[in-house]
Amino acid sequence: MPVRVELLSGYDCINSHWLESQGGYVYPDSYFGDMVDALNLNPAKVKRFLAEKGITVYGRCHYRRSRDGRELVSYEDFHRELVNSCCGTNLLTYTGKVNLRELYESGFSVAKVTIPKDNYCGIFSSMYGGGSAIGMRLRRDVTLELETGGYRGYRLVLDASGSGHDYSIGRVYGVDDSFFVGTVKLTPANYETV
Repeated sequence: MPVRVELLSGYDCINSHWLESQGGYVYPDSYFGDMVDALNLNPAKVKRFLAEKGITVYGRCHYRRSRDGRELVSYEDFHRELVNSCCGTNLLTYTGKVNLRELYESGFSVAKVTIPKDNYCGIFSSMYGGGSAIGMRLRRDVTLELETGGYRGYRLVLDASGSGHDYSIGRVYGVDDSFFVGTVKLTPANYETV
């Protein structure tokens, strides 16, 4: 079953490139900043790369040597996602497939999700049915901690149409299940039964 894993942030969301670029992107105090950190990109390299493309980034974009060579996506792909973002209320979204039996056996209570290398991520708005190209290919597996309260962490969502209120990637982009590439690994939450 196709799934989305969405980045939740105290900064709500990222808007279209047109709107965000009017005043310039801000790092670190923004959803953009949370995206840079989630993708383990070096803020100084992001600022320099985007400046070369005529995009302004403001803020404390320090060089973080520990991130060099450990980025989850390429700077080129990140740039392409930003400039192709066409609507508001976007979230950084990872794609994958889930084994429904594994999800059921976890009691639908999952603490962490591991997205496999070569799966895609991008910018997507389930509210408006738009986003970017969703074409950033992961360079390595990434383990994401699901929401721990306070609207922080990640949210696992079945990418299924039918609720009438939210759009799915499949519905918006007209892709089949093969777009979601590999199956995610679930780490069940440790919970006590009463």
